[in-house]
Amino acid sequence: MKVLLKNNLLLNWSFLLILLLIPALLLSRAGLSMLSVLIMLPALFSLQQKETVYKFCKGAVLILAPVLISGIWSHDRHQWALEVLNKLPLITVSIGLIGAGLTPQKVKLFIFTLCFFVFGACIWSMVNYGVNAVAINQSYLVAKVMPTLMDNDHIRFSWLIVISSVLLAGQLALQSSKKEKIGGLVLIVFFFVYLHFLAAKTGLLCMYGCLIIGGCWSLLYSKEKKWAVWGFILVPAVVLLSYFEFPTLQHRVQYVVWDYQQYSHGIYRIGSSDGDRLLSYKAGLNIANAHPVMGCGFGDLLQEINIWHNLHHPQSLDYERFKPTNEWLIYAAASGWTGMLVFTVGILLLLSLNWKKDLFTACLCLVLLIPLITDDTLGGQFGVFLLTAGICLGWYIRHPLRSKLL
Repeated sequence: MKVLLKNNLLLNWSFLLILLLIPALLLSRAGLSMLSVLIMLPALFSLQQKETVYKFCKGAVLILAPVLISGIWSHDRHQWALEVLNKLPLITVSIGLIGAGLTPQKVKLFIFTLCFFVFGACIWSMVNYGVNAVAINQSYLVAKVMPTLMDNDHIRFSWLIVISSVLLAGQLALQSSKKEKIGGLVLIVFFFVYLHFLAAKTGLLCMYGCLIIGGCWSLLYSKEKKWAVWGFILVPAVVLLSYFEFPTLQHRVQYVVWDYQQYSHGIYRIGSSDGDRLLSYKAGLNIANAHPVMGCGFGDLLQEINIWHNLHHPQSLDYERFKPTNEWLIYAAASGWTGMLVFTVGILLLLSLNWKKDLFTACLCLVLLIPLITDDTLGGQFGVFLLTAGICLGWYIRHPLRSKLL
């Protein structure tokens, strides 16, 4: 009896810490860092789903291994240590979330709480836009966006919105009442419209990827093909209406077109967003080819990028000299092509834990992969957490635990 009460207490404390991750993600980097470690401790004392935890840790270790090993030949140990610390939540959050053995009721509560907080964060952003709309609209013409939570990281914030939408859709299909389904659908539509208002490319790319997969899936496998037809009619109508109604989206599209016209003709102007991304690809590929076996080391990657710019693009400013906005190129440059292969195996192993031939899995895997291709997602705290939490919560939806523990 005492053992049962102790386990219940640990599980409840574990779930409370997991819930606190949500406001910490939006409001406090320090709080998120602390909780990313603390959620692991109760799970270690009453570890649930041990085999699954080990599988998650295998994938996380494979992603972390090239970073750790590259410390042997990295000269900048401080930068290398930061890279290692940034990626440790791949392990700690996996153990904390999967090891907690969340019941379907707790998973449902977490996802609805997450969407409630994300909705509030969107409203906060819209209110701040309303206070200074004219200046913010003009800022979109120079690759700036409206204020957001998560330390104004609009890329990761837009990614969070799409992950929340996909998880909510999976939860609604799995275990929800009719009222919850209606409310959840309204919330997903709100997130869809807000993403056009925010006009962050990563979020829009992820959302439209899901819509394309959903439409094709419905046409191929669903008996209710009329929903796919309506989708192909309504979605373009919403996009067209958003373009004419939201100055932010208009200005973002105008900037993207102008930026493309510049770098496609070999012109790299100061502040060119996509042009700088293209330069980061060139730098990453050149560094990878120069160090094909072991890479330059994660600690020295930024130094190598700076050297490359000095040689090939000396007019670029300091803030334009960043790591390749593609995780495979980062691993290739920093740990060699072998390190990139190990990273690929780790990512595929984590995603395979969720894989089933259904629409939810296809959308979730796509949403988790796109920012790895288009951004330096694992180079920061938010990206690592969102990837890990998205995979873990997706696993719970695909493999709901039928435990009686509440």
